[in-house]
Amino acid sequence: MSISLVIVYGWNYLIPHNVISKVDFFNIHASPLPKYRGPYPVVFQLLHKEKAIGLTIHKMDSTYDSGDIFIKEYIDVDYNRLPYLEVAIFRAVKRNMIKLIRAFLANEISLNPQKEEEATYYSKKDLLSYLNRNTSYEEFVWMNDVFKIYKPFKVKINNSIYIVEDYSNTPQVGYSKFALEDRNIYLKLISE
Repeated sequence: MSISLVIVYGWNYLIPHNVISKVDFFNIHASPLPKYRGPYPVVFQLLHKEKAIGLTIHKMDSTYDSGDIFIKEYIDVDYNRLPYLEVAIFRAVKRNMIKLIRAFLANEISLNPQKEEEATYYSKKDLLSYLNRNTSYEEFVWMNDVFKIYKPFKVKINNSIYIVEDYSNTPQVGYSKFALEDRNIYLKLISE
């Protein structure tokens, strides 16, 4: 049995060059590449309050999320119905994966290079920079809503990383005071 096509989704590792040079590997990345390269692309798009989430299928190469693009689609975001966003993303994944397989079987794959000048990359460490003392209460509530769906919500305090389990506007037993830009909140934190 020989393998001629591999499709990955949510894959966090580079495929060795000696493997991707022999088999066509395609990655389904939930962003409008070349924007939002890296892990957690949906979270970063939501944190930037994008009106639509991108979905890109690209041929994998020797670096993360930089291969030539087969197809790109946008999914409108209804911020009042965030829990349903994953359903819309998975439907788009299925629809576009079928297009890729059909094009592959018909030998009609057409690829377009990414525009490197438009590229952005966000890492796991970038998530820690969102909640800080310059964050307003409104922004905090927004982030908390995003991370209810896309867990975990993390914060860096005194060089230690914690997971935000809950918050309150008033002091609670077991909660730590955290000063935002415009008010204090109280966080229930768990060590990472």
